[in-house]
Amino acid sequence: MRTVSEELERIRIANGGLIRAETVVEVAQDEDSPLHSYFCWDDTEAAHKYRLWQARDLIRVEVTVLEKTNKSIRAYVSLLDDRKNGDGYRSIVDVLNDPDQRSALLRQALRSFEYFEERYQVLKELTPLFTSAQKIRKKFGVKKDA
Repeated sequence: MRTVSEELERIRIANGGLIRAETVVEVAQDEDSPLHSYFCWDDTEAAHKYRLWQARDLIRVEVTVLEKTNKSIRAYVSLLDDRKNGDGYRSIVDVLNDPDQRSALLRQALRSFEYFEERYQVLKELTPLFTSAQKIRKKFGVKKDA
């Protein structure tokens, strides 16, 4: 039995070096595929999960204009604590005006930037960004996750 990594690599090679989600789903339909168990095959449940994804997508693309800056930004943000307790989005204006929520959003942003750093660390041209982020983490007492 192939591993997930081996199966994805097999799909990539078979398709000229490109893995498409559509192909992965097609291959995963086979119950013997190592990918099969990663998908919801109950159409009713899958449809509900897809609608939740659509709702989250709709919330994420809504924008608002900040009064003092006159800049358009996302109207709602999802704080990690809210996600830990299920789901939910807050008004960015409310979050920015609440010191605790603002601090939580800043910590979350710095942690998200860590993922960016991990993903793009091979691009040495971005080293100045990584150095700046480290200074900001230090200033606000946010330790880099190990």
